[in-house]
Amino acid sequence: MTSLISNITFGKLLTKIVLATLLFLTSEAIAGFGSLESKDGFQNSDIEGAHKKIIADRVIDGDTFTSGELRIRLWGVDAPERGEAFYEDSKALLTLLVHGHLECKFIEKDKYHRSVMHCLSDKKDVGAIMIGTGMAKDFKRYSSGFYQSDEAMAKRAKIGIWE
Repeated sequence: MTSLISNITFGKLLTKIVLATLLFLTSEAIAGFGSLESKDGFQNSDIEGAHKKIIADRVIDGDTFTSGELRIRLWGVDAPERGEAFYEDSKALLTLLVHGHLECKFIEKDKYHRSVMHCLSDKKDVGAIMIGTGMAKDFKRYSSGFYQSDEAMAKRAKIGIWE
């Protein structure tokens, strides 16, 4: 019985994630989603330039994953931690996103010695998807508000952590 409840709960979770992602991608398609050149007139030279192919092998949470021995932290993304609401949802969405055609650009090492990277999944900004679907917040201290329009859209839609 417990596994049945777990399967039903996971099914509902997956449905919510897929619907939120579709909502986000549909609304952003018109606005030039995924463009790194400009986002509401904002430019960030940290993420411009070449991204290299990365093969993710394990997702830790909604903003951290591994590739071999490399521990990667998504640039500008602040996802829920273990025990917080939407932790599992956020982790599940990142799992879906990093197991596609993933390319990342190294930005810096953080205080925990993780490689902070800006990542694209099938040429779409992973951070924008995580934040725009309400599965994470714009980590303004590091992104300087790069994802503020994605966060505002999720808040207006009252999705994910903004329900």
